[in-house]
Amino acid sequence: MKHQHLTTLAAWCARILSAAIQFFVLKEWARILDLDHLAAISIFFSMQGWLFLSDCQLGAGVQNIIAERKAQGKRYSCAIIAACRMNVRCFFAFSLLWTFCFYAVGAVVFRNLNVDMTGVFLLSFYISGLFLIASGNAQVYYKILMGEGSGYLSYVLQVLVQAVGYCLLLAVPNSHGSGVSLLLTSLSAFFPPAAIPAIFLIRRYGKENKFDVEELAVSVREISNRAKRFFPYSLLAAVVLYTDIMTVSAISSSATAAGNVTLYFTLSKIFAILFFVFNASLTATAPVISGLYVKNEFSQIKKSAYGLVAFGCLVISFGSVVLYFFLDDVLAYLSGAGRVRVSIRTFILFVAYQYIGVWQGTWAMLLNAMSEVRSLTMLTPFQAVLNVALMLLLGRLYEVNGIVMALIASSLMTTCWFLPMSVNKLLNK
Repeated sequence: MKHQHLTTLAAWCARILSAAIQFFVLKEWARILDLDHLAAISIFFSMQGWLFLSDCQLGAGVQNIIAERKAQGKRYSCAIIAACRMNVRCFFAFSLLWTFCFYAVGAVVFRNLNVDMTGVFLLSFYISGLFLIASGNAQVYYKILMGEGSGYLSYVLQVLVQAVGYCLLLAVPNSHGSGVSLLLTSLSAFFPPAAIPAIFLIRRYGKENKFDVEELAVSVREISNRAKRFFPYSLLAAVVLYTDIMTVSAISSSATAAGNVTLYFTLSKIFAILFFVFNASLTATAPVISGLYVKNEFSQIKKSAYGLVAFGCLVISFGSVVLYFFLDDVLAYLSGAGRVRVSIRTFILFVAYQYIGVWQGTWAMLLNAMSEVRSLTMLTPFQAVLNVALMLLLGRLYEVNGIVMALIASSLMTTCWFLPMSVNKLLNK
């Protein structure tokens, strides 16, 4: 419990510092880029949910195994070695896939923006994608630290890396344009998170040559079986969660695409900062839930769930009220004076979606922590299809507001009632 409190405290502090750094980074993007290139870089960084699939959910699998073995008093170092070896193979596989398809992806997502898919920008797009893939693979190492109860180290590392990235971004002069800024941002902000935890774990476990080959094979199979259950859900979740900005660009005309994308991305980042505070508690609580589930302490799991929902709603409520009074100033600071404006309807829709995120995020975390993702995998295909259909329909009618309305509607019709029902059914067996 002591480690949980330390991890939660570190997570909150890291989220606050990370939020401050992200604010400064967004300001620097607004300084360096024109509106079309600002929209382009917004689309690129919204693609991280897709490229983060490169870890094939090995991290979620090994984190739960570590938490369970710790609760049972068993050794788990062999599972870490197995996960690290498998992770390297996943990185090379996804890097090869990105090499073959990056140009086609760029041609689609940037088609309504006035950007030149040649030269430095094209090279930056490709290299930055590789570093996003590496950052996705780094999540395995962060999950290992979480499972061991040392999650605070991962938060410290991520904040330090972001601070270095911001300092390097300050060196980009206005005249260099989007290609160089995208390249330097990715080099500074995404490669180190992949390298630092890897070096940390290699130093810790690289000298451990005395492990049983059969035990290693068992760990590989166990991690693979867990990852196979998580990955289909993650792939479909990417369709639900990470197609919004690309859809905004697709349904907008060439005249409005840059403004709509920048508005949506900026508001999403602002509200994500509020959600980070709540998400830090989710991340820190997940290993504890895994341990409670192994010990059959189901009543404590339910108590933790409702406590997290109440805390999340409190964070969103307080943050939204404060943000409303300073919204115009914040938007002018982050995206440039006079570039984007937000209506009260758009603001209310974004707030409503954050409440839904708190509710469904809590129950999804419980299912993941208990390695019971069958319900998620069964539901997500329906939500993915519904989500895309509603975004295309409502987005063409109401543009940015329509995209948020589609996200809210698809959640209310699927996850908001199905996830808690699945958790309660599991705990009441």
